[in-house]
Amino acid sequence: MTLNAVTATTSAIIDLNQFRNHLQGAAGNLEAYFLRMSTGTNFRIQLGDASGANDFRIEDAGNVRVGGIDSDGNADFAGTLTLTGDAFLAAGLVVGHTAQITEPLTSEMQILGTGQSDSSVFIGRWGDNPSPAGLHFIKSRDPVIFDGTYAIVSNNDLIGAIEWLPDDGVDLSTTAARYFAEVDDASPAPDDIGMAHVWEQMPGGGGGGLAETMRLAAGGDLSLSRGSVLVNVTGKTVEAVNQTNTGVHSLLGGAGNVSVADNETFTFTTQDGCLLMVIDDDNGFAGLFFIAFSSVVAVVSDPGSDFDGTDVDNAKIAVFKSTSNNTVSIKNYTNATRALRILVVGPVDSATAPS
Repeated sequence: MTLNAVTATTSAIIDLNQFRNHLQGAAGNLEAYFLRMSTGTNFRIQLGDASGANDFRIEDAGNVRVGGIDSDGNADFAGTLTLTGDAFLAAGLVVGHTAQITEPLTSEMQILGTGQSDSSVFIGRWGDNPSPAGLHFIKSRDPVIFDGTYAIVSNNDLIGAIEWLPDDGVDLSTTAARYFAEVDDASPAPDDIGMAHVWEQMPGGGGGGLAETMRLAAGGDLSLSRGSVLVNVTGKTVEAVNQTNTGVHSLLGGAGNVSVADNETFTFTTQDGCLLMVIDDDNGFAGLFFIAFSSVVAVVSDPGSDFDGTDVDNAKIAVFKSTSNNTVSIKNYTNATRALRILVVGPVDSATAPS
């Protein structure tokens, strides 16, 4: 390798003393010299001066800048930067853009772009095994990062969240939808922490702000919120719909059925009347009923004599309501557990699981 100090004329440096003398001016100040390196491919390095007017820069054989560091410590590289060791960043990392965005906060890691490729993230894993790639969220109540001590989380702590923030024409700070995992455990313990999955979203159309619409609790219970109706599903299949939904509703069992014990009652409310079909899969019969707000239940069809339109314990399945309210009750009086499905044609306000 040949090391030259490049000034008006180029002369070879014989030893380190001459190299030092070439870098110092008459007053002993550091001058702006280029050091030309030759190892088969020429490039040269400019050393910064004391005033900071010239930065540290690296140029290729054609004297074109390929990288450098300015007097403020900002670095740039025109090619690929390959690191073989760990990299520790005390400030932000931005991919695809020249600056961080600051709404709704200034995240230290950002991927920003105008196309799919420069605004996407892939997490991949290759190998002849069933193991997946992973995205892992960690939450600790320890105030110091990974210092060898641990502080267990508490009930209702949020462990990880994903948020969606559309541009609303004013700023980028509107959280329109959010999904998160939350501690659902009054007494979390080592290797034993109950978790709930929670979905929140805005209804749009001026219908209000961000609100919870679905929750899967640690015990497996599913809560669905539609409008002002919140129904807990605890081992039974129940649908809750807004009263303006006038479609066909499978309130109990859906494509399958639900076992309803003797003397258990299932209820739902309707506003304007409906047609109701109760299917008893144990004997293969179905009953068809007409429900009106101001009248009792009318039995339209009962081919197996398996049903009754009044609240009477006569070893049948009773379908009944009063004339003063809109709550319909289905009660099992058969002295045995029955496998039931319930279909409603018309508006349904709310529904409860059998109990």
